[in-house]
Amino acid sequence: MKESNITIKHDICPHGCYLYLVRHTDLTQCQADDCNLPRYRNSLQYDLERNDVNRDPTMSLPELMPNRQITYTSIGKALTELWADDEKLDILNYGHDFLSDNYENSTGYKDVFS
Repeated sequence: MKESNITIKHDICPHGCYLYLVRHTDLTQCQADDCNLPRYRNSLQYDLERNDVNRDPTMSLPELMPNRQITYTSIGKALTELWADDEKLDILNYGHDFLSDNYENSTGYKDVFS
């Protein structure tokens, strides 16, 4: 089975007033007027470790964890995945193939609503 990438996550402000676009990796707090909430729940810990002069430079910094995210599914990508997968394409083409192969025996059947 192929890897799926139709579900996409974006960071948002905890109050829902700002959506961080993918290119906004440098923004660390909400850009909405009178909000300024932090984007990441562990940003203070991250900053402390990054600025620690005694930190072992070979150790990686903690991963930033967003306060809140929104998840959506791209219908266009979902349909593209269906058509790109050979197994699913066979299922999607079943009706067309059935009618093409059995046209002579058909009694006017065109689709499930006929």
